[in-house]
Amino acid sequence: TSIKLLCFGGMKLGELDAPDSIGPFESYGPSENLAISTSIFANKRIHHSSIGRFISNVKGYVLDKELRRVPLGAVGELYLSGTQLTPGYLNRSEENENAFFDNPFDDKKGYERIYKTGDMVRFLPDGTLGIIGRHDSQVKIRGNRVELTEVESSIRSIFLFSINSFTGINFLPATKLRSVCVDGINERGHVGVYLMKGRA
Repeated sequence: TSIKLLCFGGMKLGELDAPDSIGPFESYGPSENLAISTSIFANKRIHHSSIGRFISNVKGYVLDKELRRVPLGAVGELYLSGTQLTPGYLNRSEENENAFFDNPFDDKKGYERIYKTGDMVRFLPDGTLGIIGRHDSQVKIRGNRVELTEVESSIRSIFLFSINSFTGINFLPATKLRSVCVDGINERGHVGVYLMKGRA
């Protein structure tokens, strides 16, 4: 094969059996921290949840809700710091206040701020990070970040109708949504969904 290095990222890699000749590397990192913050040779992971160790110029902290470090093996939220950390979101001051904080662990130049990733992790016995999941309901669909709570809120704000052969279109204000299946994002950026109605 002509592939020299294969690097995975963006979603949980899970279990993998790939030839060493193509890498393969598992990487993790949010766009706010220049996409790659940790990395590991995938075939050498001690557990399929491992996303590796922090790369150069990145410092990370696994913290509880009070911004205290959690013990080894305990689950906490991942916070990142480093020279490549973005200054923040453009014209979104409220989101910046909720995501970026002064770093209580390091005041060296380039590490004065930390970013709240929303990802829940734990340190594995070999010192690598194991990804658990999201703290919120954010998912990625074809590389686009989607907040499921925002999708649900938008759908619930739409009047639900039922076609009735006798009375025409009836508004059903008490209809509850049993489930919402996100189908994808089209070229216009619209989210496609399927609705499953339940009893009121």
